[in-house]
Amino acid sequence: QEEEQEEVHDNCKRNELILSNKLEDSKNKLKEQENQIELLIGELEAQEQIEADQTNKICILLDEIVSLKSTIKTLKEENEKKITKEINEKKTEAEKQEEEREAK
Repeated sequence: QEEEQEEVHDNCKRNELILSNKLEDSKNKLKEQENQIELLIGELEAQEQIEADQTNKICILLDEIVSLKSTIKTLKEENEKKITKEINEKKTEAEKQEEEREAK
């Protein structure tokens, strides 16, 4: 009976050691998974920052496009006014010369 008790006790100790090792393995695997998750979170955050930076750059470029369109419109209007003024001046000059020729 004493042998039986000793055998049971040895079996319990062996099982306890096995379970303890399994628990330790599980803890290590869990820690490894946590580290991988942290790495993935870091990568996602970096990607989000890159996307935010790109979005900001796009917004800046769109603002520049709007500004350039406005500048082009203004230059076009100024150019049209200048051309119209030159045409009118030439017409006036031509009419003046015509009047002078008729007066002669």
